[in-house]
Amino acid sequence: MMGLLLGLFFLFFSAACSQTDNEQSVNTIRVAVLPDDGMKNRFDILINYLSHETGVIFQKVWVKDYQQTLDKFNNKEADLVLFGGYTFVKAFKKGKGSAEPLVMRDVDTRFLSYYLVKAESKAKLISDLKGKVISFGPPLSTSGHLMPRYFLEKQYKIIPEHFFSEVKYSISHSQTIERVLHGQADVGVVNFLIFNKLSKSGKIGSRQLRILDKTPPYSNYVWTVQKTMPQRLKDVLIEAFTKLSLDKPEYRKILKITGGKAYFPSNPDDFSELEHAIHHCETILEKIKSDANIK
Repeated sequence: MMGLLLGLFFLFFSAACSQTDNEQSVNTIRVAVLPDDGMKNRFDILINYLSHETGVIFQKVWVKDYQQTLDKFNNKEADLVLFGGYTFVKAFKKGKGSAEPLVMRDVDTRFLSYYLVKAESKAKLISDLKGKVISFGPPLSTSGHLMPRYFLEKQYKIIPEHFFSEVKYSISHSQTIERVLHGQADVGVVNFLIFNKLSKSGKIGSRQLRILDKTPPYSNYVWTVQKTMPQRLKDVLIEAFTKLSLDKPEYRKILKITGGKAYFPSNPDDFSELEHAIHHCETILEKIKSDANIK
């Protein structure tokens, strides 16, 4: 009996030591952030702050587009990633839950997309653009493609490929804006924060572009970690994010640069509408592609 008890004691002791060693073994976090319209160093101040708070070295993983961000995470080449809602859902489903949402900004729970037209455009409603050219952002963009496409059908019964004369995709929100400015598209869909920032800075004036319409709010960006990351480290990261407050002067610059007023814990349920939108839109796009191949 004594031998059995001693055996169990050593078994549990070994397991506990193994868990502790596993948690202490993390000394580097590989973080991937998609360059925000060319501002690839935008999040350096946040990354430096997180490194200080966690006592862990943060190593940036360079990515050029949405697909590469997704690939890096799925291939376990990144531990912490800022995903858009679309790519988060894809990572979550592909990894069967291995992508764990950590935190979102306050603004990410009520994100918007703008439909932009030239200031002199005669269009007053989306319906006035039948037969015109639309430019979405990258195909995997939540704000530049997925949710605007989804809401066009949900609100106006519009399937872009059947309503517009041409559907274009750009490589960035800035390129979408340029296309509208230069007459290469009659309407463009963009991330509202990027457009508001450009407008506020004076880079785009009201005499150049105007907002024709906007989407209803939806969930978007989320900081995501590998589910295998030690829970202790996840908790420290969440605490570091959520204690950022505009009430504290030392944190104001971080929040201003990252575009939020606060961070809140996130969970997969925050993206249930996006999951439905992805399934719905991808089903329609597959049918359009199939019909085109038949013809």
